[in-house]
Amino acid sequence: MASGEILASELPPEKRFVPAGSLVLKEGEIKRELLVVESGELTAFSEKYGVEKKILSLGAGSLTGTLSLLEGEAAPYSIRAVTDSVLTVVSEEDIYTLFRNIPVWLLAVIKKISAETRAAGKPAVPLLPNPLQSFARFLALRGEAPLNAELCFAEYSWLTQVSPEETRDLLQSITARRLAEYSESLNLIRIPNPNLLNVFAESGFRGVFR
Repeated sequence: MASGEILASELPPEKRFVPAGSLVLKEGEIKRELLVVESGELTAFSEKYGVEKKILSLGAGSLTGTLSLLEGEAAPYSIRAVTDSVLTVVSEEDIYTLFRNIPVWLLAVIKKISAETRAAGKPAVPLLPNPLQSFARFLALRGEAPLNAELCFAEYSWLTQVSPEETRDLLQSITARRLAEYSESLNLIRIPNPNLLNVFAESGFRGVFR
């Protein structure tokens, strides 16, 4: 067999059926396997002080477990099946089998991607030191077009590690100052004047913005 060639028989064979409502992974667990969602829907969530907080949804084509498999890190969140789902399971043994048959340069690429993925999971530096100013700047940069609120909360949370619930509170403070409009029924945020919101972000809440 030529270097880098992988036989079909060496590809991960395991398919796992997960009934709706079943727990796939528990937060803090170290499970050396990569999970690829073939069909169905999973939800990732975290439990803090007994309160369950949804982090993201995982649909067909999504994968999870990269850091656990390649770096031996504990799962940062729990995962549950929302619907009946089918997963492809890539075990640690499967990875070692693949590694034996791929060139050294590709191993280096995989290692680099793993390191960058791990770094991306660390808290990012806030856009500004104060969370309210930071979120105001974040919204101001997105202009006047209506914004999907859930996507904004998720993106800002990923950038700064401020939870979506805390981000909602920040939005409430901004809307109370009439610097943003939020339609909960439509799940939309609108910024009437991005320049004014940006001034607020840089002002430190002085004067009229209090």
